[in-house]
Parts: sequence; C-alpha cells; structure tokens
Amino acid sequence: MFRRVRLLASRLAFATLIAVAPTLPVWQGGVAEAAPRFQTAATTETRLDPHLQAYLAGSPSRMTVVPVRPVNGTVRARGVAQPAGVNVLIEATRDIRADLRTLGANARTRASRSGIYTATVPLNALQAVANLAGVIKVTASMPTRPSLDDSLVDAKIVDGNAVRPTVTGSTTADGDGTLVAIVDSGIDLAHDDFKDGGATRIDAVWDQTGGGSGPGAITGGSRPIDDMGYGTVCTAAEIDAASCAQTDTTGHGTHVASIAAGNSGAAPASRLLVVKHDGTTVGAVDAWAWIIAKASELGKPVVINNSWGSHNGAHDGTAVEERALDDFAQLSGVAFVVAAGDDGNKAIHARSGTAPVAIGGTKSVAFVPTSTSASINFWYSGDDNFSISLMHNGTQTAKAIKGGRTRSYSLAGATISISNCVSASTSNNLCQATVTLTGMTPADQDWSVELDRTSLARASSTGTWDAWVTTDNATFTIPSYRTTLAEPATASGAISVGSFVADGSMTGTYSAFSALGPTRDSRAKPDLLAPGESIIAAQSGTTNGTTAKQGTSMAAPHVAGIVAMMYQKNAGYTQSQIRDALLGTSTSAHTYGYGTSTGVASEDQVTLAPNASGNSGRPAWNNRWGYGKVDAKKAVDSVTYDPTGATATPTASSVPQPTSTATSPASATSTAGASATSTASSTATSTASSTPTVSGSASATRTSTSTITP
Repeated sequence: MFRRVRLLASRLAFATLIAVAPTLPVWQGGVAEAAPRFQTAATTETRLDPHLQAYLAGSPSRMTVVPVRPVNGTVRARGVAQPAGVNVLIEATRDIRADLRTLGANARTRASRSGIYTATVPLNALQAVANLAGVIKVTASMPTRPSLDDSLVDAKIVDGNAVRPTVTGSTTADGDGTLVAIVDSGIDLAHDDFKDGGATRIDAVWDQTGGGSGPGAITGGSRPIDDMGYGTVCTAAEIDAASCAQTDTTGHGTHVASIAAGNSGAAPASRLLVVKHDGTTVGAVDAWAWIIAKASELGKPVVINNSWGSHNGAHDGTAVEERALDDFAQLSGVAFVVAAGDDGNKAIHARSGTAPVAIGGTKSVAFVPTSTSASINFWYSGDDNFSISLMHNGTQTAKAIKGGRTRSYSLAGATISISNCVSASTSNNLCQATVTLTGMTPADQDWSVELDRTSLARASSTGTWDAWVTTDNATFTIPSYRTTLAEPATASGAISVGSFVADGSMTGTYSAFSALGPTRDSRAKPDLLAPGESIIAAQSGTTNGTTAKQGTSMAAPHVAGIVAMMYQKNAGYTQSQIRDALLGTSTSAHTYGYGTSTGVASEDQVTLAPNASGNSGRPAWNNRWGYGKVDAKKAVDSVTYDPTGATATPTASSVPQPTSTATSPASATSTAGASATSTASSTATSTASSTPTVSGSASATRTSTSTITP
C-alpha cells in the first residue's frame, strides 16, 4: 500500500527548470517572452513553500516553470499568450477548485481525504491563491526519481542508510566506467532518469523494428562486426539533439533500464546501450553481437540484460540462440543476465516424471485451449520412438503420425498440424514433435495428445518426455511446475534470475509467478532471486514519472546493475567468475519457503545440498529459490580489485547437478541424472581479443552423464 501511495505522488511530478526570477517567461507560440515582476505580500508569504519563496526573492530555484493551459472549460483565443505558471500542490481545508479556476489556474487532482489539490497556477496569481480562505500551504512541484529504495536495500545494493558498497577505499560501487545494455522494448530517451546534467547517459540505441539500413560495420575495438542491414541506430549526440525517433510504447524497456541503470537504479553511474528488440531470436543474437562490438569499441565491460524469453526449445541450453549466448559469454568483460520467466504458477509444462511410457504403452496428455489457437512442443530421446495423434471427445482425430512425418487436416472447424521428429538431428539427441491447432473453441476440455511408444524404440531409450505450451494460450490438465524456466534462461552462460517479494508484510517470500528449474537436462537453474514485485521505476511517456511493475523482468535488472558494480571493480571478469561470485555470496537470510520449494507437489521439488560434490563453496540450491537472494555488497566485496581487468583470466566453472526428492518406481529417492556431479571439460582461455562469432563450439551434448562445457 505504501508503494502505491508513493506512486500516485510521483505521477504529480513534472520536468524541472532552474528558474531565476528577474523575468518571468510567458509562452506564446512556443516562444518565451519577458513578463513584469510582481511582489508577494509578507502576510501570505509563509503559506508558500521555500522554493516558491526563493523564486519570488529572485534566487535560483528548482521549481517547475511551465505554460498554463486554458482553464477547464474555457478556450484561449488564437494568438493570446499562455501565461507562465508553476505546478503546485495546495493544502486546504475546503474545496477551492472553483476559486482556482476563477484565478486562471488549471485545477486538476483532488485528494479529498487529505485536502490536497494539484494545479498549474499563473505566477502572477500565486499571491491570490495563497490568500484564498482555507489555504494552508502552497508547495511547488519538484522533480522526483524512481523510487527503488526498498528493493535496493533488500538486494543489498544500498544499506538502510542508503550507503553503497565500495570498490576500494572510499570509491563508491555505482557502475562507473561500465556499460549496461538493455535488449527490450526500447527506452524513453527523454526521461530524466537517463540524463546527467541534462545530457543523455545512453551511448547508442538500435531500433530493430523500423526501417533503415541498420548499424554499420564496427571495426574499432577487438570484437568487430559486419553491417547488420536493418533498423536504425541513434548516437548520444542525436539523442541529445532530440532527432532520434525511437520510442518505447509499452514502457517495459524503460522500466527495466531504470532499475538497472537509472539515476536511482542499481548502477546509476554506468552508461547505457539499448536495443529495441524486434522480438525474434535472430534479433537477439544480432543485438548481443552489436552490443559486444560497441562495448569493445568504447573500451568498457558490459552486462547485457534480457528480460524476455520463450518456450520454443528443449529447455536444456541447446537452442541456437542459447548456444550463441554461451559463446559470447566466454569473452572477458561480457556478462548475460536473463529473467527466469513468469510461468512458475502456470500449467504450461508437462512431463513423464516418474512414470515413463512403456514400450507398447500409451500416454494421454490432456490440455485446455484458452484461445482459438494453441501450439505445443513435445521432446523425447532420439533413441526412442513415439507416434503422435490428437484426441477430441475421446475419439482419435486422425491416424497416428510416425516419426519423420508431418500431417495437416481439419476437424470440427479446427485446423490441425502435427509434425513428429522431422528436424535434423540436434546436439541434444532429442526429437521434437509439434502439435498446432487453430480455430478451436476456447475452454474446450476434451482435447488430448496421445503418445504411443512403439516397439522400434532402442533398448537405451527411457520412454521419458517433456512438453511445453509455446504460445501461452493453453494449459495442461495435469501439469508439472518444475522446468517452467523460459529460454534463454536455461543457457549455461546465462545468469538466470527469479523474483522474490521485497514489499510490505510479504517481504522475503518467493514470487508465485517466478519460474522453477531445473533445466530439462538437470542443471541447477535458476541461479538466484532478486526483488521483482511492486518495483517502482521510470514510466515511459513522462518526463520523470514512475510506475510500478512486477515480474522476473524487474528482478533481472537488479542483478544486471550489481554486475556493473562488480565490473567497476574488475573489468576483466568473465561470466563464470561473475556467476561464481554471485552464487557464492547469495543468502537465504530473511526468506520464507527457502529450503523446500513450497507451493508445488513433492515430485516437482528439486534440491542440491550446500558444498555437495560439484557445488563446492556454494550454499544450498532448490528449484524455486536457486541459491537464494542476491547480496550485492558481498558479491562486490568478493571481487578482486583490478579496474583495468589486466589480470583476469577466464575459467570454466563446474555446473552442479541437483538431486530430485521425487519418488521413483525403483527407489524412494533418485538423482536428476546418473551422475550427481559435473565437471568442466576444459579450461579454455578467452581474452579481450576474442571475436564474438557464433559457432558450434558451445553445443555440448546435454545428457545426464556427460561433462558440460560452460
């Protein structure tokens, strides 16, 4: 409730000008003209706040000077100047709105319980407003900054006294000398949260969604790229000149950027690179390459925030974009932070679990469409053999589709397409079967996919399978809430971030929507949690307004800002070093539901003991909380001081395998893989001269017994 009240107040803020009183501007056709001075009677001066008094005394003031729009219900004649005014909040013991309008003020909001009014008052009417019967005080509207205080404290970015960790000595950890990159819906270039002394803190923005020839080749630095060929890039100079047309219509990217690197965000001294993402995986990979090349050209380390995801792949890190991410993440001074996803309480995943399909057996997977179309992906071992069919009202809609085949047909007004293991073999040795339906009746509960395991299955196969709704418009009747992580949060190179509550009486609980791990191949994800509910940050479309949002999209940029603080201390750290520092310093203090994945069935709870084999130096992990809450101070303190990054050497870190608490037919407990430990298969060294090319080198075979290349 406190945050909501604070949000309301912040919406009353307007842009700030440094106003000096000798002449008062009057707006006419957008041109300010001089207006005569006026005097304020001493008897009413005490009703004006200090900023108004300073202005009237001819002293510099941070109060807002704006044109006064026509009074409610009136029309200003053409050519008549708009008087100069000031946005104010007025405390009064009675309803004064009619009186304000009589005086030419634009009266707006009234908070009736508190007797507070907002209005734009002509400067030459301030005296009269202060003289109104019942007026207690007139306060100038002042600039506000996004209110991230509570979440920053809970993430230990600042302490209770708003004091930040230090890099060394008295040098504050605020991201100075680093870059924070945002791949999202864009950014409000005019918002004050991204300005320093009126100048933008955004070094460049690439809008992938419009026309244009795109970013040209970047040849400076050690990580060059070719011309991208689409979209439009704006420089800092163009942003400052207001000649950049990029906008953020949804406000998501603006909010995310504000949390990570706004003036009241986690890393307020960092510079920003922004990509207005076109919503495709290709666009994402292009964005990453451009960001890394740009960071190299600027000679700064960069953390890339990705508050988006999908359920298109096998959730085991082998999607093409995830492998590209893994390649990029091996470069020193480059880190990827990815939101875990908001499907932790949604029935979008189903799996065989402890009941694999026997050879000759059938499994019916029921689902309910929530829209007129739906798409579901099934994944099973390439050594296995399943035929796929669709059932409606208990009747098979068509002959079962064998592996290697595709079929489309119509039924009851719906168009159905089934493809079964038609793709080329993948690095994970999995088959993908896709069932797509259009023209359905929403909420029809009589649909199911039939999985028939044939005798052609190899002896090495297991009869296990996983399925995900890829379009967010259907739910499984019997879901599994584990492995609801979105991609690319399942990439080995990603720092995967879930959400916990840092607001009110629920502080310290996990967010019910925060996606659960582990990955399909039993790696320990998510990595950790950060504040993600009731987060107040910059609102797009306003000069300095704020709004509240929630989601793992809001949690991830907290961590991105912390990574920028860590890079400020050591610019050469690799992703694995950053991740190890974050996980090794995470905390379970002041958490509720930690240690067990409360809220899901026992078969969906997965844990890893502290300091277990392959988990040395790390706390306990579970698939709801990851390794716990992020602790910025401890993470920054753990980094070896070397701001130039000259001594940093990339290392390959181990990837621990979690232990499932589910009961299997064979035994009361089972490990998530045949081996409870996993070691890095190499210690290949990446240097600052590495070029961010996408290759197949990161596509390790993801099986329960294999070693993993980080």
